[in-house]
Amino acid sequence: MMSTRDATQPVRPPGPRHRAERHAERQRWWRGVPSLVWAAVALHVGVMIVFALLYPAYLSFDEKEQVGRILTTQAGDIAPAPGTLLVADGVASTFNDFFRAEQPPPLVGHSPTKRVERPTFDSVGGGGRTGQPVTMVNQLSQHPPGFYLLGAGFLDAIPGSSRLAWDQTVSLLRLLDIALIAPLPLLCWGAARRFCRGRVASIAAAFAPLLVPALERLGASVNNDNLLILAASVLLYLLAKVLHGDLRIRTATGVAVCLAIAFLTKGLALIFPPVVALAYLVGWRRAGGSRRDLPWASVAIVVGGVVVGGLWWLRNLLLYQAVQPSGLPPAVVATSYPSLPAGQHGQFGDFVRDASSAFVRQFWGALGLPLPPQLPDIVVATVTVVSLLLAVAAFALARGARLQLLTMALTAPLLIGLVSVHSWHEFYRTGRVVGFQGRYLYEGFVGLAVLAAVGLDRLAAAPALRGLARRAMRWGPLVVVVAALAMEAVAIVEIVNVQWLGQDHAVWSEPGQAARTILAYSPWLHPITIGVFVLSVLTAITAVGVAVAPRRARAT
Repeated sequence: MMSTRDATQPVRPPGPRHRAERHAERQRWWRGVPSLVWAAVALHVGVMIVFALLYPAYLSFDEKEQVGRILTTQAGDIAPAPGTLLVADGVASTFNDFFRAEQPPPLVGHSPTKRVERPTFDSVGGGGRTGQPVTMVNQLSQHPPGFYLLGAGFLDAIPGSSRLAWDQTVSLLRLLDIALIAPLPLLCWGAARRFCRGRVASIAAAFAPLLVPALERLGASVNNDNLLILAASVLLYLLAKVLHGDLRIRTATGVAVCLAIAFLTKGLALIFPPVVALAYLVGWRRAGGSRRDLPWASVAIVVGGVVVGGLWWLRNLLLYQAVQPSGLPPAVVATSYPSLPAGQHGQFGDFVRDASSAFVRQFWGALGLPLPPQLPDIVVATVTVVSLLLAVAAFALARGARLQLLTMALTAPLLIGLVSVHSWHEFYRTGRVVGFQGRYLYEGFVGLAVLAAVGLDRLAAAPALRGLARRAMRWGPLVVVVAALAMEAVAIVEIVNVQWLGQDHAVWSEPGQAARTILAYSPWLHPITIGVFVLSVLTAITAVGVAVAPRRARAT
């Protein structure tokens, strides 16, 4: 999969090879992954599992609606008409009983239902919708069924899952989501190493997800964004190969599968065809660019992936005269998002200010629904400025790879443009920023990680910084690990302080109270919950140890 070829050389389509040779290539790739990258994967998974326990069920973006859509899919309603899907009875019942909506966080003041008394979904209505008023609409009916079919199939495949308590079922679905984006550090590293000359910068890319706590929090919740992030991340990794001249049918097949999965998961994937087309054009030129070498077979396969995934959106056009019709009926929209008084409308300047500020905060640290809790403003400002400086350095110093980098990063501006159009329309009508959330940018996260890694790589290679670069080779891995751990520690402390204990309390002054409340809310027995936290701490210690080990080896 990930070739060990120098990133500066184009990848030529290989001729027929013996099966043993292909096996040997896979073995070389597997051994070629640095131990610190595997440490990043382990730490990434460990942090997400911690977040899965720090958030009670449903306390995540649209989680009760996402779970409800999975339950209704499991009950056989795979493609409901937009605006007609009611919240599943099992979800509505457990949400009202468990949270007692009149008692918001801090959760330390709640007395959750005892674990042994928590019902199964089936015992309180499951995926049925007979007990809900027509106003209880699940707006996620606007999305394709891909993620919900996966979630329903996952539950069906686990023996006895229907007999689990409802919050344990949600926890299992969260584990599925964690598994979906577990490879993200590996994909960031694999894409970055094709553009970076130095080893440290590409390894730093593997830790990029850990520098974005809101991404880790999203990965630990039930959300179709996670399947989209996986498909998009694998796609961008493959496009990194295409940009270096890999026009093989095998790579094109992977691109086509990723496009089809992304299209059948969420409408944000519709920005990908121009990115893929540009990547193949650049890769074709890099591989020679002659008309005789035009990879028609690969192009046909990629187009086939677009057609397969695009059938859902063509269906929408034929049935509802819209690519993505609203998931809420007009009456609910008028109540939930009322228009401004006659003669008034939102101002564009106010929209740019409010939307951009919220977008940046949410991208790094949307730790609530979406805020608060959130990362401190100084942390958000620092990582934003550093990231922008690295992006500028990448384009300024990587002269021969600018078009390739632009292609990798193109997903981000296209996504921002797509959501801006809809959000501005709603802001003009309501004066509120709607549907403009930082998490939507995670679809292009691999491209952003590559851009930052290349900026770091080129700065390290600059003549004026070579002395500093040599020291960075010694200290760089450790600095990256510590920065990632510090970012996640700040987020976890903020979550416990605000969500569990309240603004006027601190975890270090009341650790026992926080621990008891978290254990009471956990869907699992105390030993399992405590074991998960201990295991996550061990992954952090291991990551630090792996980062320190190369320095010790050089010192001896």
